[in-house]
Amino acid sequence: MPAIPYAQIVRELGQAVNTLIARVDYTEKDTARIETTHTKTVEALQALDRALQTIDKRLALVEHQLAELRSARKEWSNRLWTALFSLASAVLGAGIIYYLGFKK
Repeated sequence: MPAIPYAQIVRELGQAVNTLIARVDYTEKDTARIETTHTKTVEALQALDRALQTIDKRLALVEHQLAELRSARKEWSNRLWTALFSLASAVLGAGIIYYLGFKK
């Protein structure tokens, strides 16, 4: 087997080291880019979370107002039926009295 001279081994090792240094530099730059993107993503998600919390609060308020409207509508419906039954009873009572008054 032919012996490889030390100069060639040193040169090849130097090239390998330079290649590895270039790869490490690229990896560091790529890692920094990914960290920046991650930071932006986290900020966007936090903003989205704040927006969702605001929407949840507004939805709860709307649900509460809707429940109040429904109960008010039911109350007014009950009052209307009570008034109509009272009026119908008064008209019916007046009719009966009027009818009985002419029978005599």
